[in-house]
Amino acid sequence: MLSISHLIIIFLVALIVFGPEKLPELARTLSKLMREFNRATGGLRESLEQDLRQLEREVLEQRQAPAATPAAAPAMALPEAASTGETPAPPGDATAASAPAESPSSPSATLPDNAADGHPTAA
Repeated sequence: MLSISHLIIIFLVALIVFGPEKLPELARTLSKLMREFNRATGGLRESLEQDLRQLEREVLEQRQAPAATPAAAPAMALPEAASTGETPAPPGDATAASAPAESPSSPSATLPDNAADGHPTAA
């Protein structure tokens, strides 16, 4: 920031350079320019603050969205598994996920009477 002594020196130099006739006109012009500058920076500041508030809202929504998603995912997986007749695999169990569960009513679960010797028969 400029001190009082600096401002006085600047005023005296401006008075010498521009003269007493042009100094009031120069002051008015400088005043208009400063007002326009303040308006422009005020509008820019407002738009930046509005954009920052919007970004903060989006970040908060993204943080809240994953908290709701895990609760909804298992509920969606159960009807699909029930419609195919498979039992859902626990997380991290690769063998249960690759092989479907056999139910007692499936044809491969019961052996025909003539297959008691362990050899499958052709149908």
